[in-house]
Amino acid sequence: YTLVARARGFLSLREELELRGECERHDLVLEGALSIPVKLLDENGVLIAYDDNPVRPQLEVVATRTAPAGALCGFRSNPGTLHGCGEFARNTVYLPVPELPLGYSGLLRLRVAPPVYVSVVLRDATLATQRVEGPLAELVFTIERARLEGQLGGIRARFVDALTGQPILGGQAGLDPPSTYSNGGIPLDEQGSATLLGRAPGLYALRFFHDSYEELSRGVRVPVGRVEDVGDVPVWPAATLRGTVLDAEGQAAEATIRVIPRGVLRGPGELDESVTRGVTGWFELDKVARASVQLFVRVQGHALLSRTIDASSGLVEGLELRMEVGVRVVLRAPREPVGRQLTLADAGGLPLETHTLGEGRLVTTRLVPGRYQVWLGEAERVDSVEELVVGGESLDLVVGGGR
Repeated sequence: YTLVARARGFLSLREELELRGECERHDLVLEGALSIPVKLLDENGVLIAYDDNPVRPQLEVVATRTAPAGALCGFRSNPGTLHGCGEFARNTVYLPVPELPLGYSGLLRLRVAPPVYVSVVLRDATLATQRVEGPLAELVFTIERARLEGQLGGIRARFVDALTGQPILGGQAGLDPPSTYSNGGIPLDEQGSATLLGRAPGLYALRFFHDSYEELSRGVRVPVGRVEDVGDVPVWPAATLRGTVLDAEGQAAEATIRVIPRGVLRGPGELDESVTRGVTGWFELDKVARASVQLFVRVQGHALLSRTIDASSGLVEGLELRMEVGVRVVLRAPREPVGRQLTLADAGGLPLETHTLGEGRLVTTRLVPGRYQVWLGEAERVDSVEELVVGGESLDLVVGGGR
């Protein structure tokens, strides 16, 4: 086994452990780690204020083992802990940092020994990087406000009825960073359009809210310094699905369900930005697209269930989603950088689940026997594909050498 131990104020510890069947004592000795106060200043020496509204742009501080060569966020709204080198703690009402002196933006608590690279990021834009060789009294970054404002962009979209092609009136549009969800947005104009401005560059979920239509959530990318016009966004009238989720023994099960229209399901971006709903046994899912949709069902200790449902009638009842235990599959990607995206797809290329590779660079899941594809890439981009064959036995494989 690989044993990982983390504690605030100490270096992370990673050890290999072999269990021989009998009870053993294994002591873990943790070494103290550095904590560095950080100032984020503008060109006039004024602290750049933090806004905890997830929609508004905010600066983050990220520590990495190597100098960053690209975006550090991907599908994460806060990449601070993803890279395993530290966390940036701000002093807030709900999460106070008593050891942080006044006049600082936050405290960088390292989890690894120096040297490390510390970067200030605005979502996918890396604004400044400093190499830290050892203990420091403080770490100061100066970011010009004009440069900060120049990074911001937006999305323009026109929402149309997927059946008629006519613009939808009366709805609202929102643009949410990864791992966040809003229940409203800005009203559409008389052409069914919305322009969402002032967003940091990177991936977002474009959302649409209307009582008569599906609960739309589509992955989009905000560019640096400009507004991206994504054109017409088809939205399906709402349908309802009713049914039951059963475990492998036929008992009602607690589950999470994602529902995505088949027509937009192309890659990891659509999986990550879709809405997840929790159910217990019997379920009723409203505001589902009145179209062919893909259901993804998760129950603890069971394999992922993927099923195509025709919801074009507007009401589908009597669904029985019976789970299978499947087999345990561990996929290791040691040659891939932290932050890369690993996606599992079926043999035909339909994406099933997606994972951001953390410090351990492994993914553990359960699958029913069959043929699959493993995709590796950066955020929504797929760079390599390799085949995966799952039989009746558990698998532990190294991936990352595909075409």
